[in-house]
Amino acid sequence: MAASPNGPQQPDRTPLILDGRNLKESPAAFVAEAGAVLADERAVLLIDTFERVQGLERWLSEQFLPVLPTGALVVMASRIPPDMMWQADPGWAGVVQIIELGDMGRMDAAALLDSRGVAGELHEPLLTFASGHPLALSLGAAAPAGQDAASSTAVAVSDSAAGSRWTPAHDVLATLLDQLVGEVPSPAHRHALEVCAHTYMSTQDVLHAALPGEDAATLFFWPRRLPFVEPGPFGWYPHDVVREILEADLRWRDPRGYADMHRRIKACLTQQIRAAEDADVFGAVGSLFYLHRGDGRRAEPHVWLGAGEVYEDVFRPEDAEDLLRLATEQDAGAVAAVSHSMARQAQADPVVATA
Repeated sequence: MAASPNGPQQPDRTPLILDGRNLKESPAAFVAEAGAVLADERAVLLIDTFERVQGLERWLSEQFLPVLPTGALVVMASRIPPDMMWQADPGWAGVVQIIELGDMGRMDAAALLDSRGVAGELHEPLLTFASGHPLALSLGAAAPAGQDAASSTAVAVSDSAAGSRWTPAHDVLATLLDQLVGEVPSPAHRHALEVCAHTYMSTQDVLHAALPGEDAATLFFWPRRLPFVEPGPFGWYPHDVVREILEADLRWRDPRGYADMHRRIKACLTQQIRAAEDADVFGAVGSLFYLHRGDGRRAEPHVWLGAGEVYEDVFRPEDAEDLLRLATEQDAGAVAAVSHSMARQAQADPVVATA
């Protein structure tokens, strides 16, 4: 978030960089560190890890920032979204710019790996694992860079039915967990994140089944402000790279606990399928399929797509050519099944189409 409270920007800026991890969460301590900008209209105050001193947010907006000299610029980087008051307050709405930093595009991510000297054969599995997350890319690039090509390929990449997959070493996992997830309020909250990572989308019912004895309602609403968790139509889901590292860490740290969690979630989803209305069956079955991703037991043509990438619709005669073309890309069995369905002219039968 960038704020220029009193006027236009000026050239030849004087930067002052503060890290929230090293600041005390008090106005007096903040002024002691950042007081120099109060007398410099060319100052740029850069506050990293602002979530560690988030309690100062309202004081900054009401007392510190308004007295900065004309032309000063403040940038606050935080893993927690800024308070809505920045946009609701007429005095701030016009001078504050809130920017959500998303994932790197594929070309930029590949360029980063090139700049770190990562071998070409490791690009695809690293890009798949990191999903464009800059920190995951950087740590992934550093991990194989210190090994020779033969050993890095053997350690970092494994072949499976799903294709090449990069498996980070545990020291990389530990660093990613510290940097991306950080501290959580309790072991129950950590377990909730692990459930969230294991399922396609987590609901309160799934958390209740996976974490017996815990307050599922509280745990369900807790992730809403976490920067790596997003709401979807069927519950919460984490960023892909966070999902991967939570899964890998739990499998390594507590394989029996991982198996027990999987068993309880599977039982819950199976029951949801049995009780689902016709319109909800596809989503319920898809969630169960997702639970078995990567175990080699799902049908090869099945590829899980994210929310919004698929939808259900009824068959129409004008769809026949496209459906047959898609089936031809699979195998003769798919062609036969699609041809049989179209021959029945089942107008009410849903088919799956990509958006």
